[in-house]
Amino acid sequence: MLFEEIVELKSPPKVKNLLWRAVSGCLPTNMKLRSKHVHVLTLFPQCNQGPETIIHNLVNCTFVQACWLKAEMAGVGTADGSLVGCLQSVFVRMNKEEVELIAVLCWKVWKVRNEVVWWKKGRSVEEVVLLARISLDQWQKAQVRSYFTYVSFQVNSEG
Repeated sequence: MLFEEIVELKSPPKVKNLLWRAVSGCLPTNMKLRSKHVHVLTLFPQCNQGPETIIHNLVNCTFVQACWLKAEMAGVGTADGSLVGCLQSVFVRMNKEEVELIAVLCWKVWKVRNEVVWWKKGRSVEEVVLLARISLDQWQKAQVRSYFTYVSFQVNSEG
């Protein structure tokens, strides 16, 4: 059921892919890499306060919680400690626009995590939330323009 809801999101494919991989347990977090005998530190590079698991990376980290608060999504969290439980709760409790922002914010948090790992470049909470909002807005506007271009092409080619 959750996989179907992820697929039906009105968000970029890269966002759906990230959520799909996260729910499937396939994100290469430090804990996941360590379980595959890759010699890495287990701390989450964004906060250095806890082991980097998928749930810590996308939901429980203090930095990520600050992002949720800044995005006015403070209710994001989970009682059962799983990402699946968290997302199921989000899909039930929040409206479509909030769910789409949460999905893009998860993607942006993951992207910022990678910037920290690979380029030692950190971002502020404000930047992460703003960039997530801009990404979602630009993608949604592009979808409207693409639809109207397609409809215009269809109408003109029939005439």
